[in-house]
Amino acid sequence: MPLTAEQLKELGIEVNEDQAKALNSKFESELESSVTGLKAKNSELLGLQKQLKEKLGSYADLDPEAAREALKKQQEIADKKLIEEGKLDELVLQRTERMKEDYEKKYQELSGQAEQAKSFANKFKGRVLSDEIRAAATALGVIPSAIDDAIYRSRDLFTVDDEGKVIPTESAGLDAKGNPLTTKAWLEAMREKAPHWFPIVQGGGRPAQVMARLN
Repeated sequence: MPLTAEQLKELGIEVNEDQAKALNSKFESELESSVTGLKAKNSELLGLQKQLKEKLGSYADLDPEAAREALKKQQEIADKKLIEEGKLDELVLQRTERMKEDYEKKYQELSGQAEQAKSFANKFKGRVLSDEIRAAATALGVIPSAIDDAIYRSRDLFTVDDEGKVIPTESAGLDAKGNPLTTKAWLEAMREKAPHWFPIVQGGGRPAQVMARLN
């Protein structure tokens, strides 16, 4: 809708009627040009979308195995042509590149599988260690609220070997008798280092929890 000089003045544009008509004319011209450009672009996008659907549709019923065989056959024909033309260096180069691509692809696949296996193994080992510490701690009377802390601290001292057995790490050292550290021996030693893991001992040397059950 064209704007009058008065309306333009309200917008802070001081012009006379002739200038207002000129501005309106220029605005309408630029607007029409922009709309035309947008329509053309939209039409172009719709055309590309249609072409893409048609191309994808042609592969809808394609047998993957048949496609691989066709590509293999096509490559054999191309290789044969290079041999006939005496372009052996080019043939060797192409085959080397294809072998390199296949190797890199398989390497990536195997690396991904190895990472998954490693992640699973670490989770399994973590579960085995946690279960053993939990069982040993419970047997020695560690209070339930301290078991998670015991499990956390044990990770620097124990690991799980390939046979699923909990063994001490190199930094774990030996127990009081000079033997390889065990989870039980470590927890026993923690009575002095972490007394809050264990029930408070009352008269007679009995844990408070035991005394409570006897009363």
